Amino acid sequence: MQPHPGLFVYQAVATHSRASGEGAARLSGTERQEPEKDMKHEVIRVPNGASEPVIPSVGAQDVSPSTPLHVSTPVSTSGQVQEERFERIKETRAVKLGKRIRKPLNRFLARFSTIATTPIIDPAPVPGIELLRANWQAIAAEARAVLAERDAVPAFAKISPDHRRIAPSAKWKSFFFKGYGYDSPMNRAKCPQTAALVDRIPNVVVAFYSVFEPGTDVPSHHGVTKAMLNVHLGLSVPGGSEVCGIKVDGEDHGWREGELFVFDETYEHEAWNHTDRARVILFLQVMRPMRWPGRLLGKLFLAGVKRTSYVQDVRKAIGA
Repeated sequence: MQPHPGLFVYQAVATHSRASGEGAARLSGTERQEPEKDMKHEVIRVPNGASEPVIPSVGAQDVSPSTPLHVSTPVSTSGQVQEERFERIKETRAVKLGKRIRKPLNRFLARFSTIATTPIIDPAPVPGIELLRANWQAIAAEARAVLAERDAVPAFAKISPDHRRIAPSAKWKSFFFKGYGYDSPMNRAKCPQTAALVDRIPNVVVAFYSVFEPGTDVPSHHGVTKAMLNVHLGLSVPGGSEVCGIKVDGEDHGWREGELFVFDETYEHEAWNHTDRARVILFLQVMRPMRWPGRLLGKLFLAGVKRTSYVQDVRKAIGA
């Protein structure tokens, strides 16, 4: 879903730029190059006989990784959940061009995929992501610490104005670690274990905690490119798919705490949380495993999209 979310769409083919008038506090940051990593599903310790392993703490808040991540919802003094709404921005020429070339481009990329091109993808052949499932309780513990200061977590629409069609209100929140190769130093410092795990996964393009407040509805949409896969790790899931779930290519699915859900964002998808608690996942976009020249085209896509306002707005907002 975006997390493009189909979270990140269309602008790989353009160098168009738009200055953003919004964003979070600025921080210094550097762009990092990520080499391929030899992934072995390392687990360092298991606290108190827990069934799920975690990596050692490197400075995070001392919170028990075995405690469930249940997040309450902030309300105003009148007892009503406060909701901020955002004006949808004008569609750029890059987006319009992307819509025209989307289908033939994806047919070409599908020919070189080394994994399935079905709507739902088996997590097993996606390099490195099993490390997230093996250490999900450590990730959930850091998410819980972040969400203890819920009001400080920005709306997804503020971080990425291009997503206001699918995220028109502040009900969808995001806490970014990485956006198209740009890191958020402040957020990484607050969640060092999660950041370290993300760094060990090959070809991560986007990584953030995705929070659906009660009453969130993300309308049907799809991303533009098969060059990336959407990876969700369930951290706090307050109900089954009938009340908290995601529909991909016409079929309903639910998240499960500690489990991975991988799908192809080019298929139509939508998501919802109709419960009275927040849904929290770790949302990643990773490059699809492909043979040459599909792999080369995917890298060119990423290089192109990084030059556009679509990514530069995110970079400024996360303080990179």
